[in-house]
Amino acid sequence: MRIWKVGFVLLLVGLGSLGILYLFVEGLRRNPRTVREEAPATPTAERVDTSDRWTYEDLPKEWPEAPDPSLAREGEELFQTRGCRVCHTVGEGDLVGPDLKGIDRVRDYRWTLLMLLRPDSMQRYDSVARDLLKRYGVQMPDQRLTLREAEAILHYILLKGREN
Repeated sequence: MRIWKVGFVLLLVGLGSLGILYLFVEGLRRNPRTVREEAPATPTAERVDTSDRWTYEDLPKEWPEAPDPSLAREGEELFQTRGCRVCHTVGEGDLVGPDLKGIDRVRDYRWTLLMLLRPDSMQRYDSVARDLLKRYGVQMPDQRLTLREAEAILHYILLKGREN
């Protein structure tokens, strides 16, 4: 009787492991990433997801003069649904992460895009991102945003920051 119970538990664990493996592979299939052959000295050398096909040099350097209202509407939806609001506010003070109002005055646009697009790499290789990690004690999760989605979120933050 005891062997039957052990066998049943092992079967359940095995099936659960296969299910998790399937979900992982399915996630990779939907959003493939290129693999670095060697670790870059800075996040600038990293190539990113092939579904969006951009490189560091493709990222805009400067903040937009004025936020695009239609892009900001899209960004508001993403800010609400991707979990940004759980850790961040815009003009309401720090939460789990920093308040994002005025981020355009303290951070470079390209840096901010990279923080949204590749937070794991930024927190590993960028000193400012590491300092933020130490200060808040919570690693920013990778939301697997496209470049357009990241820019939409930043347009929303700019627009909302100017309203507050």
